[in-house]
Amino acid sequence: MVNMDDLYFGLGYENHAKGQFMRLGFEAFKMEADFGFDLLVSSQAKKTFKNIIAGEFSVFQVKAGRVHNWHITKARAGDRKIGEASFYLSEEHLENLIKEPKAFILCYIVDGSDHDNVVGYFWLNNSHIKYLYEGRNTKYKTSTWTWFHKNNRGYLYLKAKITLEAKLNEQYQEALESLEGNINKYMEKNSNEHKEFTDILDKFKRLISKSDITNNNSNSRIELIASTENSGEFGSKLILCQEVLQLSQFEIFNLPHPFFPR
Repeated sequence: MVNMDDLYFGLGYENHAKGQFMRLGFEAFKMEADFGFDLLVSSQAKKTFKNIIAGEFSVFQVKAGRVHNWHITKARAGDRKIGEASFYLSEEHLENLIKEPKAFILCYIVDGSDHDNVVGYFWLNNSHIKYLYEGRNTKYKTSTWTWFHKNNRGYLYLKAKITLEAKLNEQYQEALESLEGNINKYMEKNSNEHKEFTDILDKFKRLISKSDITNNNSNSRIELIASTENSGEFGSKLILCQEVLQLSQFEIFNLPHPFFPR
């Protein structure tokens, strides 16, 4: 029996992806039949209006996985949230992704504790999927590790770990908001005096408004998690490169693997 919540959960992110493609200047069409591909994507408008050679149609399978539990760690820039999500697909649909040269999978990571808001995503093309499934390069997969896991119902799934940007904890944030309020009061009373000083305060105020953004050492990242084929224990993790975290790169990025160089 089809679970209504699961059905609309999946459809919601398929339509989210459709809108995201359109904002990037692509045409995206929802597949009516269910055979493993959800969206047909083209760049015809670029050809029509900008005389850019349009690529072939691409087909996307769209998946969404919930993070149910977050682990909080401390970083110099503040608190970091770390969670894991899984993306399920049948063996038949995986075979379709492997057979079709212009096939992609697009995976949304959503926060199950915050109204299923998207906190990150990644895409993999046909070459990446083959790379992970067939283990062509022993640097990233040996005979003892697999990236496509299998549950007790026979479904395959990818497992991803997301580490969000560090945010200032509540006490620091409250202190900065209080400081911002005092700065605003001072500037209202002394806007025409000590211009050099008020310029400095204005710059500091803008800095405060960005205070929940991380430093360069705490950017978000997504890792794929491998498991041992025999025991099923999860272990090896590899960081996905930035290109596969940006949907605008799906036609451009053509390296055979999706991992950040080590």
